[in-house]
Amino acid sequence: MLARSLILFCATALLAASLQAQYATRPLSHNNAPDHSPQISDSGFVVYASFDGNDLEIFLHETSTNQSIQLTNNDYPDRLPRINAVGQVVWEGQTYSGVGNKDLFFFDGNTTMRLTNDTVDDLSPQINDNGQITWSRYDGQDFEVFLFDSGVITQITDNADYDWNPQINNAGHIAWEGGSGDLEIFYFDGVNTTNVSNNPNDDTGVRLNNQDHLAWAQWDGTDWEIMLFDGVVTTQVTNNDHYDAAPVLNDWDQIAWLAYPTDDGTTDGEIFYFDGVSTQQLTNNNLTDWQPQINNNGTVAWNGDFGSNIYVHDATGTHKVSNTQFSDGFPSLNNAGAVVWSGHPNQNDSEIFLAWRVR
Repeated sequence: MLARSLILFCATALLAASLQAQYATRPLSHNNAPDHSPQISDSGFVVYASFDGNDLEIFLHETSTNQSIQLTNNDYPDRLPRINAVGQVVWEGQTYSGVGNKDLFFFDGNTTMRLTNDTVDDLSPQINDNGQITWSRYDGQDFEVFLFDSGVITQITDNADYDWNPQINNAGHIAWEGGSGDLEIFYFDGVNTTNVSNNPNDDTGVRLNNQDHLAWAQWDGTDWEIMLFDGVVTTQVTNNDHYDAAPVLNDWDQIAWLAYPTDDGTTDGEIFYFDGVSTQQLTNNNLTDWQPQINNNGTVAWNGDFGSNIYVHDATGTHKVSNTQFSDGFPSLNNAGAVVWSGHPNQNDSEIFLAWRVR
């Protein structure tokens, strides 16, 4: 009887091990310069910024061929690239010194064009899979939201408020946070703009999915809570004494976010996941976990151990995918479950790394 039980236990353990996902990791960049701000597309392209000895330049890497091309080669810093599913890229370029010095550039897959050429800041660009781009521009008084679509630039907002952090989905609809004092969440459906949150409390960190649903963090008078708007009804996803912030939203209304027990932003942040029905705490340790990412399969990646490692949580469990000696950060996750990040193999250098599921 004991032998039979032992055999059953061993068989169960072997089955569980065989079902556990495995990830492979390799570096994408190989140089002695800082590489950071990576983003990965669903087609396997990775864009990042790299220091060339003088300033930051933008590089595009194709993971299937392991080849990189340099998109920029100029005498000013290019930074914060964003990539869509087909490998088109938008980024900020600091075109001259001083205040009001950032313009936007767009690589359409073949050529690069300068989207803006003005004396004010154009910031925080986001791009959808159709090559439509949204961003915030300083108008001399505050920030306004703009849209680039098929060669035409349209100003979406024109008010006395700060309109910031615009997000765009594949329909070309936009969500952002705006206000003077009380921040609200706004949504533009291509014709009309709606104040979605419309309350006396601050609302921030909005995310928009391809169903035109929104998630954000709302101040409830005591702490921050996560909210979800399904196009008709707003649901409060969290109701606790934590500071719930930085939500990320997939197309199935699944959400991952960062929660702090206090508002100081340094005390043991943990990662939480809402699967559409219930909430699961993915981390529970004494080190800060932050920068959550989520894909359309409900896989979640984050920067864990106070910036030391990258983790992925999928249907089989949680996996540590980084193995550099020093810090890792700024993960980006695609819908195939591949994740890229900036890691430090030594104290003086950072490289771009890729992890993907092999089983």
